[in-house]
Amino acid sequence: VGVQTLSLAGKSAEVWYPAPEATAEEPGEEVSFDAYIPGSVQALLGDVSLGSVPSIAVRDAPLRETGLALPVLVFSHGFGGTRTQSVSLTSHLASRGYIVVAVEHDGRSLPDILPCLFLPPAEGCDLGGFLGDPGEADVPALLDALAAAYDDEESPLFARLDLQRVGLFGHSAGGNTTTSVA
Repeated sequence: VGVQTLSLAGKSAEVWYPAPEATAEEPGEEVSFDAYIPGSVQALLGDVSLGSVPSIAVRDAPLRETGLALPVLVFSHGFGGTRTQSVSLTSHLASRGYIVVAVEHDGRSLPDILPCLFLPPAEGCDLGGFLGDPGEADVPALLDALAAAYDDEESPLFARLDLQRVGLFGHSAGGNTTTSVA
């Protein structure tokens, strides 16, 4: 399994995909959640860590040549989540032949929520995800960006996506996004 961070729909998107068999010999990356700790929270708590999770995905591995366009799955994280929170699931699905894509939903992601846990709230507190479902705009924008990537010869996803076979799945509030968008 390979993984890349691409810019899609004006956001950083994590993309997991089948990689060549030889990639199985390479160590997968450790997915660290420390990058999701805002500076304002670090300033209040000092040097804290959210830890990391092992993954089978190899960063920037090539996409497996199958001769076919691959079906797409879009993952929507829950309230206080991240695009990489379910790396075991997204990597597993990619190992089965799917291209899996996820973005952060502003107002509902971990970096937006962590500063809100303080009184008074730390800089960067954004509870906008309580006021509406940011995924309802993010997922269609992401699908449009994937269609553009399919047609872009410079994109690693050029002509590799089967946009007639798209699935959505999510966790918690991301499940709500899935039912709303679908």
